[in-house]
Amino acid sequence: MPKPYILVTNGVVQCEHGGTVVLKSTVTNHVVGGKIPVDMESLPGSKIEGCPHRKSDGGHCTAVASVSSASTETNVGWGGKHYVVRTIGKSDKGGALVLVDTGQYNHTMNRPGGGSGDQATLDVIAIDPEKAAEPLPNETCRFHPLRVSGEKLRPLRAYRNFGVYTDYHWAHTNVHTSDRVVTYTDAYLYVTFGGQTDEWRILSLGDPYKPAMGQVFYQRTKDGAVFTGIPFFKSEGTVSFLYANVKLSEADRGKFEPTEFTVDPAASTYLNDYGEISKMVSIEAKALKKQHLITADEAREGSDKAVTTIVTLEDPIGEVEDLYDDY
Repeated sequence: MPKPYILVTNGVVQCEHGGTVVLKSTVTNHVVGGKIPVDMESLPGSKIEGCPHRKSDGGHCTAVASVSSASTETNVGWGGKHYVVRTIGKSDKGGALVLVDTGQYNHTMNRPGGGSGDQATLDVIAIDPEKAAEPLPNETCRFHPLRVSGEKLRPLRAYRNFGVYTDYHWAHTNVHTSDRVVTYTDAYLYVTFGGQTDEWRILSLGDPYKPAMGQVFYQRTKDGAVFTGIPFFKSEGTVSFLYANVKLSEADRGKFEPTEFTVDPAASTYLNDYGEISKMVSIEAKALKKQHLITADEAREGSDKAVTTIVTLEDPIGEVEDLYDDY
């Protein structure tokens, strides 16, 4: 997963052998978190010091030879300069570049949803987990979507990496090579009830590939409100869920079959204690049913708070990605 933070000149980039790149920048009129960002023009040709690679194996890396255009985003920069957010390139001895430390963790960039050209922001989305977990007035239950992954259930991913292409990039030696590049998009959840659809952007405070269940949050795009799940305010009814790899228009949403979930006080089962599974990355579906689900009466006994309900969603692309990560 590419680091979303912008690289600054006091960050650390190394060749794969451990040599350190001397970072520089041509940016003179802009700072990120009070520090100078590294732009794409400055990285090629930068010196590499202290590379321990043996001469018999090709010799020490001494400079950055090439940098792929995939090291930045088209909407991340200032004054016509693009800033580095990941290091995809090679040294003069063919060693890969490794981004060890961006040098600042206060400013980041949002990936444009659906590959759109939205203006990038340098503001980190603030998530208050305690506030996000607070029940709303008249909230009867809160949906916690989990995606099916073989015999396991996992939390929804906030980012997807289904796009693969070959990126031809330039080198300061005027030699052109190519890299296999995987693109990332924000994930969205579309929830429909009573003819009204709300769009929710999925957020994560954890590992983008394997977040714990309690590290995934949902931001309602129409007002920016963030919750631990999807609030529901009726005692019964059928709700439709559509989990998307990209931001969808209303017309596009009609091309996909949503998952329907019926809230029935007499038949629905609920989660006994969300805290019990919040630190889990995955859970066997059978174990969840046997150990953590209870009836509506049991869920409401001695409490007037909204109950927690698990909604399972099919995610074929995610299952394939899980195989790559697991093996």
